[in-house]
Amino acid sequence: MKTIAYYNDSPKYVHIGATMVPPHETREVDASLVPNAKAAAVPAARPADSGTGTADKLGALLARTVDDVRKALSGLSGDELTELEKREAAAQTPRKGVLDAVAAEQLKRAAA
Repeated sequence: MKTIAYYNDSPKYVHIGATMVPPHETREVDASLVPNAKAAAVPAARPADSGTGTADKLGALLARTVDDVRKALSGLSGDELTELEKREAAAQTPRKGVLDAVAAEQLKRAAA
């Protein structure tokens, strides 16, 4: 199954297959379920990023499994780590595994 990052630019939740995409967030979805027009609507960067693409990177990361997020934490900057924590905490159903992994990474960096 090929997946793509899907950005929901509407003010309502969008369901694509079994994946629910909250408003103004990005999730990995099955590419065969997304019409080509919507697949092209994934923005390169959101205004809050100042053109860096960080929010899209973090949104795509948060769409992945807890293990995938945990493995990627060491490659994030301190600001990205903080933003990732805020976004996960603000999610409709925050994942304890992600929040614990972020806290552990922040403690590890503070101790170094």
